[in-house]
Amino acid sequence: MKKQSASRSAFFNPRNIIKSAGFALAAMVMGFAVSAQADTFLNIVYDGFCDGVSVTVTDNGVTFGTETGCLSGPVVGTKGSVGSVTKQGHALSLAEDHVPDAIYVIRTDHTWSIYLSDGSELQSGTWSFAPAAGLNWQPGLRATGE
Repeated sequence: MKKQSASRSAFFNPRNIIKSAGFALAAMVMGFAVSAQADTFLNIVYDGFCDGVSVTVTDNGVTFGTETGCLSGPVVGTKGSVGSVTKQGHALSLAEDHVPDAIYVIRTDHTWSIYLSDGSELQSGTWSFAPAAGLNWQPGLRATGE
């Protein structure tokens, strides 16, 4: 049997692995506690469509949540400025599950656009605050991106 170096055998020592896992778990819990302090929640509906989003925006700009209304897939993205602030302003950039290869830009002026991977605009409109997350508040309408 080959003899392991002292540093390698110390790494594979079960006690050290458990300590490392404990430190990693503690760091993860502290990270969640710190980021949870400044989280923002947003529930919106795309006006004239049956869908919307319910998202959490963390203090570092990471955005995650779910599609709502007539859809129920995952949503991920970031918060920041889109283009120059004077042209598009502060916004969320979201990838929604039901429209692959596209980015939703949700602006603070209550407008939104869907951009395709070639940079063209697929659709745009206005949004409103949703009455309740998960509720299909505009039944009979089609989803955005269709």
